Amino acid sequence: MSGNYTTESIVKTRTLGTNDYITKPFEPIEFMARVESVTRRVAGRKIKLATLTSNGILFCFDRNHGTVDSQNIDLHLTEWDAMKALLVDPGVVVECSILKEHAWGNAKVTDAAVHMATRQLRQKLKPDSSELEHKGLIRAHRGIGYSISNY
Repeated sequence: MSGNYTTESIVKTRTLGTNDYITKPFEPIEFMARVESVTRRVAGRKIKLATLTSNGILFCFDRNHGTVDSQNIDLHLTEWDAMKALLVDPGVVVECSILKEHAWGNAKVTDAAVHMATRQLRQKLKPDSSELEHKGLIRAHRGIGYSISNY
């Protein structure tokens, strides 16, 4: 929700991957209808792939096994769950609150804990090859959350 209702601000937030945008003042019934609409859209979404391969990274979600540059990586269950949450819609920003629910099962986890865990996950996914230009599979969107690049 925002008091900023300029076309530029709406377009900017939509290009960052928001599902909706509502300006103040708003009617509570409209707000609830929009929440229900987004909930219907995302309910029951599942990862479409059992494996993911991108820039030397291989994930097998059926077995919770991954490699980076052919080297096994050890991910915690929370990190696997975070990856799955990010892969529901590659390229779309996943808010920290959603990551908290999916990876920790608890919305009371601090944002700092999410940022630290995501930083560790990003570090684990970084290829060793110095020749490979790698911007990162997981991208941070300051003040919003994270996205996984379209592989």
